[in-house]
Amino acid sequence: MENIRNIENEKNYLKYIADAIDFEFFLISSNEQEARDIGLKIVKQLGLRDPDIVFLERKSSGSRVRVRAYVNIPGVKYSWLGDKNE
Repeated sequence: MENIRNIENEKNYLKYIADAIDFEFFLISSNEQEARDIGLKIVKQLGLRDPDIVFLERKSSGSRVRVRAYVNIPGVKYSWLGDKNE
């Protein structure tokens, strides 16, 4: 059996992000609203809070969607000032 990673012992590398992370998808969807909803749900499913659509372009069979989620929001305790192993 291959070496299985123990996720609990790994560093939280999201704490190295100073502000936000962007995801870009091409989603098969019937309209822009459906693409918007799916994009936001994907990022929330990854465990990131407060995602927002920053770009959406409808194409023939779907939509190109860019979603931004803030890891560190201005005014909140910044993760890089503390222990990065938390």
